[in-house]
Amino acid sequence: MSLIAIVFPTDFPRSLTFRFRIGFLIWGIACGLIAFFFWYLPLKKVETKKKEGKDWSAILTGCNLFITNSFTLPGFGLFLFLGAISIGGTQSYIQPPPKAYINERRCQEKVSCKEDITKDQEKAIECWTMAANQGNTKAQSLLGILYLRGEGVLQDYKKAIKYLTLPADQGDAVSQFFLGVCYEDGKGVPQDDKKAAHYYTLAANQGLEVAQANLGYFYEHGRGIPQDYKKAIKYYTLAANQGVARAQFKLGNCYEDGKGVPQDDKKAMEYYILAAEQGNAEAAYRVSLFLRQDKHESIKWLRIAAYEGSNKAKKT
Repeated sequence: MSLIAIVFPTDFPRSLTFRFRIGFLIWGIACGLIAFFFWYLPLKKVETKKKEGKDWSAILTGCNLFITNSFTLPGFGLFLFLGAISIGGTQSYIQPPPKAYINERRCQEKVSCKEDITKDQEKAIECWTMAANQGNTKAQSLLGILYLRGEGVLQDYKKAIKYLTLPADQGDAVSQFFLGVCYEDGKGVPQDDKKAAHYYTLAANQGLEVAQANLGYFYEHGRGIPQDYKKAIKYYTLAANQGVARAQFKLGNCYEDGKGVPQDDKKAMEYYILAAEQGNAEAAYRVSLFLRQDKHESIKWLRIAAYEGSNKAKKT
C-alpha cells in the first residue's frame, strides 16, 4: 500500500483512522518543533551564557521537563516548564557572576590571557598578576589588598607595599588609603604617622570616605600632623555624610565634648544614633547613657551595645 493511500484513504471524509493519523502527524511535527525551540536552542544558549558567567541550568531543566512531559501530558509539561523558569531560571540569569570572575575577565581583556575564563581563584590571581606586571593599576591595587589581607594568597606585607605603591603614586585613592593603613600600623614598612597622614590626605581629598574618617581622627589627636579640631570636624562630617559609622560616632563625641564645635547634646545624640543603627557598639552605649531617664529605652540600647560587643555595656 502506498504512502498516499495510507495518509489519504478512499473513505477520507468519514475515516476516524485518517483523523487519528493526521492528528498523530501534527502531534509529531509539534513535538519536533518543541524539541527544537525548547531544547536545542536553549541548550546552545546555555553554553553561550556559561562562557559569560551566567547560569541557565534552571531554564534548561525547565525545557527538559517540558519536553519529557509534553509527550504524555502537554498541559502539565507546560506548567512544569513555566514553573522551573519562574522559580529558578530567571533568578539564576539575573544573579551577577562572582566578583572574582568579573575581575579576572576584565584582566584577561587587558592582557589577552589565553586561559579560558573560569571562576577558579588561582587562575584569577594569576591573571591579575599578569595584568599588574603589565602596568594595570586596578590589578596592582587589588593584588596589594589581597597580599595585605592574605586573601587567596599567602599574606605578604612586602608584596602588599610593592603593589599598592605603584597605583598610589598614580593617584589611585583606594591604594593611597591602604598604604596609609600600612604606615599607620607598621605593616611591611616602619610605622610612620606622617606618611600615614600623607596618604590619608591624598585619598580623602579624592572623596574616599574611609580615608576622610581616618584623617579626621589624625587631626583630632594630632597624629603625624598638627592637632586641629576644626579640620577633624570637617573630615568627620564628610565621612559621616557618606554613612561611615565610625565617623558618625566620633562626630558625636566632638559635639558632646565641644571639640571644634559648640557643645550640643542634641546633635551628639543624633550622630550616636546614626552610628548605633549601623552596629557601632560604643555609639549604642552612649545612646543608653543619654536615655538614662527613660529606663526602658536605656536598657534597650544597653542590650544592643552589649550584643555588638561593648565591654562597658557588658559590665553595666
